[in-house]
Order: sequence, then C-alpha cells, then structure tokens
Amino acid sequence: MAKSADHVLAEFQADGLALIAADEGGDEGEGELFEAIDSARQDLQEALVDLRSMVFEFRKRANRITPQ
Repeated sequence: MAKSADHVLAEFQADGLALIAADEGGDEGEGELFEAIDSARQDLQEALVDLRSMVFEFRKRANRITPQ
C-alpha cells in the first residue's frame, strides 16, 4: 500500500509539472501541452483508483486481525 501511495504522489507531481509547463508555454506546441496534462491527469486518476482499492481491501481485512 505504501508503494501505491508513493505512486500517487509521483503522479500528482507529474500532473503539477505538466501544468507548470503549460503555464510557461514551453517549446512544445499548445496541443502537446494539453495532451501531456490530460495524460498526467489520467495517470493520476488511475493511481488514485488503485490506492483506493488497496485501502478498501486493507480495511476489509483489518477487522480480522486479532490483537495478541
């Protein structure tokens, strides 16, 4: 689950960098910049779904653990 959380953070950072690149109007054309933003957002959304699934599974199994 920690790896999934790290993945979400990395995708969030990539999304932010794509937005910064679009704001600065880098060397790429406007279409490529918006495509990079869309791709970064999609990757972030997928990472969040994966993390949410892992958290759900963790919570579902957490009540099965009995303290000793």
